[in-house]
Amino acid sequence: MSHHDTYLAIPKALAVIPGNGGARGLTAKLTSVEVGSPDSVYMVATFCFDLHRRLQYLAKITRTLAEHIPPEIAREMIADDEAIKAGAGWRERAEAAERIMLRLHGELSEDWERELRRAAGLPAS
Repeated sequence: MSHHDTYLAIPKALAVIPGNGGARGLTAKLTSVEVGSPDSVYMVATFCFDLHRRLQYLAKITRTLAEHIPPEIAREMIADDEAIKAGAGWRERAEAAERIMLRLHGELSEDWERELRRAAGLPAS
């Protein structure tokens, strides 16, 4: 896929890949399983795997843009990945992933909120 085609595909991918979950997205989740049951664990795993799958589709579409990743962001991504992998067990990995998620949210949330309000025609808060 050429850069031009990729640039054109990205907005379409962002609109389609996250999706709305189809008909299953309209069903109650918490009342459909007993919390703590094996099915509840599998339900959470399914949501995680599905989210990862959708992110992988986005990665495939934007692969040709990889040469444009700023080096500082590439280094940050590698360091974050290594920090998660350094955990001795799943709890430590989850705690590291949570710290990274919260840091990234803190870095991006103000811009996201401002752009969302701009797009909605609302004044900045």
